[in-house]
Amino acid sequence: MRIFIKKTAIVFVACFVFFALFVFTGKKAEAACALYPAVSTTYTWDGGGDGMTWSDPLNWTANSGYPGDTANNRDSVIINGAYTVRATTTLTTKCYTGADSKGEVSTVALDGGATLILGELVYLQVETAINVQGNSTLKLGDSSWGSGFLTVGNGQSDPAYPFTIAPGSTFDPATGTVKYFASPASNNLVIATTTYYFLSASTTSDTGSTIFYIGQNNGMSGTVTTTQMLIGWPITTGYRGILNGNGGTINITGSGQGANMPFKFKCAASHGCINAWVPNGSRLILSGSAATDFGELANVEYGRLEISGAGIKYLAANNTAATSSWTIASGSTLNLGGFVARASSTVAWTNNGTVVTGGGFIFHPSSPEFTDSGGATVASYSSPSTIYAKLTDTSYNYDATVAETVDIWITATSTISDSETLTLNETGVATGIFTGSIAFVSSASDV
Repeated sequence: MRIFIKKTAIVFVACFVFFALFVFTGKKAEAACALYPAVSTTYTWDGGGDGMTWSDPLNWTANSGYPGDTANNRDSVIINGAYTVRATTTLTTKCYTGADSKGEVSTVALDGGATLILGELVYLQVETAINVQGNSTLKLGDSSWGSGFLTVGNGQSDPAYPFTIAPGSTFDPATGTVKYFASPASNNLVIATTTYYFLSASTTSDTGSTIFYIGQNNGMSGTVTTTQMLIGWPITTGYRGILNGNGGTINITGSGQGANMPFKFKCAASHGCINAWVPNGSRLILSGSAATDFGELANVEYGRLEISGAGIKYLAANNTAATSSWTIASGSTLNLGGFVARASSTVAWTNNGTVVTGGGFIFHPSSPEFTDSGGATVASYSSPSTIYAKLTDTSYNYDATVAETVDIWITATSTISDSETLTLNETGVATGIFTGSIAFVSSASDV
């Protein structure tokens, strides 16, 4: 006797809320800024000029020039003390073309309660490392100066830690952007576990690939929180990057659909499209409050995938899978959008909210069984008798607020075969256990 499961179509009415979270207009054409240029100059802040502006030479001990004012200088920056420094559109270098301003330095060290503010769409490119320590603060903008952009490079080690924030110090992302970049031929990068506004990671070449680790690469885990995260962001046609979850947590708080989906891998077909997501025991949380697409690449596997927040999360590609668990939080909705969500038989599927199939389905292998009236497993039935069937599978729990049904086919095979459809009823609200029974009587002909 065999059991076949039929997915029942459950239709939900979804309210579509279109929300444009963030339109990034800061990309400009870039000329070649040399990695690790030969010239090295150390600039130490003393505030002897106007006491505030990065590009005022008198604010630095050298009293001549300022960090990043000369193309391809390996400038080291030290701001130690209770100073507030603002870098705005007066910060420029000749290695960059475009309307926005950009400064290129090797290292930045904030210590002793210092505050550095990047504003007015200024770009600060730090080739090796920026360290925020000693109760200091780095801000990517404020209400007076608007947002800024920080680019951190691949450093001098592998893996590199280009952006560190010591305990007691503060990083305020405001509405700015942090971009991690690396040369594939040299180092992999560790993405600092902190809160960002817009976060991206890409390489500086279209050959090879770079691994971007979440948190520490020594087994420690942490949380990266950001409205949007883009891996392999192309400056021109498309670069390569591999994101390794590294046992950490990525919390995507933003929303967006189509090209604006907040967790996205970007590449150009001509460059091989090898951008990849390696979950490595990590957790991805989609917590946006408006309509959100995710999983734009087919056959992408996540580790622990959690759907939360009020915004409907729409599956954007087939065979999106989780290797450890799927969780839909209470009050949240997952819309499959006609696609297939995959979970192996060992993956926990927990739905405390709502799943809308939209013509798609959840592929989650389960093991239906025959039982007696008391629920004990049996291998066969004699005629006449009653057939009892039981299915335990939480992926059929589409709505966590009601008890649902699942249709199965039962086929009897001997000298005479017969097939019947049996509707199983969930034993309670959100139990994921479905049971039912049907009378079994043999006859001289198929019925």
